[in-house]
Amino acid sequence: DASEGEYPYAAYVETAAFSCTGTLVGTAKVLTAAHCVDEVEALPRLVTVGLGSANFNDLDTYDVAAVDVHDGYNPLTDQNDLAMLTLTATPPEAPLRVIDTNETSVWATGVDLTIVGWGETEQTDFPDVLQEATNVPRIDDTACDNHYGGGVDSDTMVCAGDGTEQNPQEDTCAGDSGGPLMATDTNGALTLVGVTSWGGECGEGPGVYARVGSDPLNGWVKERLGGGPQPPAPPLN
Repeated sequence: DASEGEYPYAAYVETAAFSCTGTLVGTAKVLTAAHCVDEVEALPRLVTVGLGSANFNDLDTYDVAAVDVHDGYNPLTDQNDLAMLTLTATPPEAPLRVIDTNETSVWATGVDLTIVGWGETEQTDFPDVLQEATNVPRIDDTACDNHYGGGVDSDTMVCAGDGTEQNPQEDTCAGDSGGPLMATDTNGALTLVGVTSWGGECGEGPGVYARVGSDPLNGWVKERLGGGPQPPAPPLN
């Protein structure tokens, strides 16, 4: 379980068809996965976002004014699996900083990254309390592609978590889609480097994330945040 207030930017994203996770990344801006909301892009009123608590039952809910799905999103290949939601009101929580493209060392291969979400666990289908894992290693692009027999696009995807069926690893699962993959920057604060996208069996092999840490997806996100500097993330406890 995540502690209350530990990830104030973690968002619960819900439509009639899906429950996903997202991240508050700017003023009234929540980043999530395209596959969570692409079918309701023209109907933002069908999307609600919860923020303000680690406990699902205590979330403040927000309506969505606009759904901006990446034009290059391909549901067959999962490339460019990003969407930006614009809320109708501004939440009080501080957003998570989106990493700059010159910070590649903090999410290099082998570095432990952090994931959070309200998705399925081994103990329960969908927990009430936000779940976290902080020792999810970044996996080499080629090794990840080989694991899946191809289909991992290193321009728009990045992998983390090296579990196997014999040695399960902390991993994202159904319901965690759209949630943040985070690295610890040189100031000791968490920063967004990826968005939960797809993978194999939960806990058995790398999870695959939209590659927000580098262009072209970094530029896509920053453009929708106005291109200016983002507030720093709160320091780690």
